[in-house]
This record gives sequence, structure tokens and C-alpha cells, in this order.
Amino acid sequence: MYNIYVTNIRNNEKIYFEWDNDNIGHIKRHDVKAYEIEEAYLEDEKKMVFFDQLHSNESEQRFIVLARTKSTNKFLKLDICFYGNKIRVITAHKATNDKKLLKLYKQR
Repeated sequence: MYNIYVTNIRNNEKIYFEWDNDNIGHIKRHDVKAYEIEEAYLEDEKKMVFFDQLHSNESEQRFIVLARTKSTNKFLKLDICFYGNKIRVITAHKATNDKKLLKLYKQR
């Protein structure tokens, strides 16, 4: 397991992204890189975070994040869990072709 330490400069809070071979391999299949997820989550001021009731349970609450990267301009849909100051990425994929999500994001 790899823990990537990232400091959110705007809020001066320490955030850790939890990476291992499973979630890195999973996002790679969707043509997304770990740095893109970290960048989109930390730097996109328009990001949107939604509670994912469908995939949550008593032991794990999941969230969906819509965010865009600055460096690659990818519009991403992230499926994540928060554990204190750690973020565990379940999966992520490009959502550029999802017109409903893109419209929702642009309305913000």
C-alpha cells in the first residue's frame, strides 16, 4: 500500500490519498492517472461532491466527485471514500461523454 501525502495549500490541511496496486490498476484501465485524480480533487474549485447512497453501507460511506484537471483538462467522475484525512479512490473514469454529468458540472 502506498500513502501519498498531499497538502491542500488553500486550507492548509493535510490530506492523504491511499493508493495500492488494486486502485492504481483499476484507474489505469480507465485511462486515468493518480496525479490527475489528486489534481482534480485538490485544485478544481468547481468540484462537486455527492453522497453515493446506492454504494454506501454501514461500514463504508462512498461519495461521487465531479472534477476537472487543469493539466490535462479531463472531466472526471471519482468514486471515493473518506477515512479521516485519508481519501481512498475506489475508481475513476473520464466523464466527458456523459452529457448529464457534464451539464450538471457546467451549471455550477
